[in-house]
This record gives sequence, C-alpha cells and structure tokens, in this order.
Amino acid sequence: MTETFRIAEYPRPTHTLVQISDTHFTADSVPLHGVVDCEQKLTEVLAAVAGTGTPVDALLLTGDLTDAGDPGAYRRLREVVEPAAAAMGVPVLWTMGNHDERAAFRVNLLDAAPTAEPVDAVHDVNGLRVICLDSSIPGESRGEVTAGQAQWLADELSTPAEHGTILSIHHPPLPVTVERAVLWELCDQWRLADVVRGTDVRSIVSGHVHYTSSGMFAGIPVSTATAVAYSADLSAPADAHRGADGGGGYNLIAVYDDTIVHTAVPLLAPCATVGSMHTRDDIAAELDREGVHIREQVPARDGRMHRSLPHRST
Repeated sequence: MTETFRIAEYPRPTHTLVQISDTHFTADSVPLHGVVDCEQKLTEVLAAVAGTGTPVDALLLTGDLTDAGDPGAYRRLREVVEPAAAAMGVPVLWTMGNHDERAAFRVNLLDAAPTAEPVDAVHDVNGLRVICLDSSIPGESRGEVTAGQAQWLADELSTPAEHGTILSIHHPPLPVTVERAVLWELCDQWRLADVVRGTDVRSIVSGHVHYTSSGMFAGIPVSTATAVAYSADLSAPADAHRGADGGGGYNLIAVYDDTIVHTAVPLLAPCATVGSMHTRDDIAAELDREGVHIREQVPARDGRMHRSLPHRST
C-alpha cells in the first residue's frame, strides 16, 4: 500500500432506499395505451436493482401503481414486487397515486378493509421514518392534502425520528416543467408547507410527472423520480406534451448524517462500454493502492450512527 493515506469526505450512507414510481400496471397485463409492457419494464428495473448488489433498506413505490385501479393489476404488481423485495430482505412501502383506487389498493396491496379514506402510513426503516401521504382526489388527476391529513401529519411530525423523516407524496410540491401539467398539480400547497416547515422532514420524494426533477419546498429538498411505464418527452416543443416509450428507471436515495443524495438511475439500452469495466473487487484494490478509506457508519451505545475510524496499514 502507498505511504499516503486519505479518508474519503463522506462515509457510506446510513440508509439506502430504492424509489420506483408510476408503474401503471393494467388489467390482464394488457399493453398500456397499446404500446407499453409495464410488467416487463418493472421486472427489468427490479433485476437491475438486484444486479447492482447495493445494500438496500426498502423499496419505495410512489404512486400510479396501476393505470385504472383494477384489482387484478394490483395483485399482479404484488406478485412481481414482493418476491424481489423478499430476495433483498427489505420491506415494500406503497404510496397512492391519482390513477390508483383506494379500496382496491387497500385490499390487494395492504390486506386491509376496502375503505375510501386516504391511504396514509408511517414506516420505521431502521430509525428512518418514511411517511407515505395520499395526495389523490378520487376521480381527479390533480392532488391535495386535506385539512384532516395536515393535522394527522402534524401530529406524527411532532416527535422527531432518530434519523429524521422522508415524506413520500405522489404529487410533487414543485412548479411543473410541462405547462399542461398544471391540470394535475398539487393544489393548495400552502397547507402542506405550513405543516412540514421546521420539522425533521429531510426530503420529499414524488413521482407523477414522469420525469426527474428537483427543487425546494418550505426549505426542504424535493426530488421526483421518472416513471417506469413511460417518460414525458421534455425535448418536445414547449407548447406540446408527449409521452415516450423509453427513459425509465428508478431513483436511489442515499441517506447520510448531514445530507440525502437522490440519484436517477436510467435503464440503458444495450450499448458499448466506454473505457474499462471496473468490478467491486477492482475498485476496492484501487482504493487500497491509493490509500483512500471510506468510513462505515457503526451503531454506538447511544443508538446513534457514529463514523468509524480507519486503521492505517503499514
């Protein structure tokens, strides 16, 4: 090993979540709009996640899980997602979208009673709180957070979580890039802003718009994931709107003590390798040769995550 030694600027993340959005499963697996095989696309996404070997703490699905709320579509979605999650040893966190139907969602994904109430849930992912907030309005494309939901959320956030909170909400509280999308934006966003401002919400994650974007809302970073089913073509003329069968993928959410990093991971069509392929073992050997150490996050007696100190090789 080289005589020089350097500690990387950041340790490995305390938590890693995979965000998958807008799967739009159809009844009887019929191609979406006669074009898209949504089941095949999701299968490819899950295979790509598993193929990376990246340790994952949860799969987070952020709405429009089915295209029309068909019970059979939910059952098929569950049959695809849950075995993949079980193989990774992680839970699946479901978030409602405007294309979803509350009663069918509850029965077929949650094994719960078929009510029409908002599907709101709180999950503890190894000390990281993930809140799935239902922004859907039955029969509408636009979204909202009701006064009752705002009070429920405020009550939940009144007690901070060990590693803070990620809020999952299908409709992103951001300006839209495609002008037509104002028809299905999140309405009355002030109500949500009044609740989350100054709390331990560290990030807001959404889907809905079928493209990746980021911004700030009430002082909190917001990130949207692209859709698995199909993408909004942002290269279309500014006064147009077009869906394209391509550009799908998922978002990787890496949580650190002081920040959260959202990375869009596209599913690339087969293409030529540029430069050389570096395996995990190759990278570990290279870091060792260059004397660079990445700290691990290790639990301390007080329950917090502390950064381990490296041992210098001689």
